[in-house]
Amino acid sequence: MEHPGGGIRSLTIEVLARGLRGSGPPRLPGPVSGADRGEAYRLFHLLDRLHEHFGGRVAVYLVEPFSLTWIARIIRHRPRRYPAFILGGREVIAGLDEAAVLSRVAGLLATGKEFSQDE
Repeated sequence: MEHPGGGIRSLTIEVLARGLRGSGPPRLPGPVSGADRGEAYRLFHLLDRLHEHFGGRVAVYLVEPFSLTWIARIIRHRPRRYPAFILGGREVIAGLDEAAVLSRVAGLLATGKEFSQDE
């Protein structure tokens, strides 16, 4: 999906995060225990920042922990830490480094490369 100004029009980001419940578009987490609560709120803050910076150019999905999709992503991408962000079905950024995620998403949107989840 090419954007008229160059680059790709949109990018799908899948998020693998332990301790969160549900799948699909992001929403506020349900009951989360103590240590995981801080990480969950940092994750949702990062997701808000993605929306602020890129708006409709990114589609973010949470992958239900321990679902078949989760297991397939773990086997294919082998993230070393969580949360893990799978960008366009190809690249993985592990951890909550906001600057790394934002800069890599911006870079991918600017390159013009086509990133498809189906490949």
